[in-house]
Amino acid sequence: IVALKGIGNGFSNTLYFQRKEGKWELYKFEDISN
Repeated sequence: IVALKGIGNGFSNTLYFQRKEGKWELYKFEDISN
């Protein structure tokens, strides 16, 4: 599982990706802006 933290436009979020069957798919999305 890979976590990508993005900050932009006044918000912060974290995207979690896991590799499945040779491709990356979104595992979890966390919005921590509030």
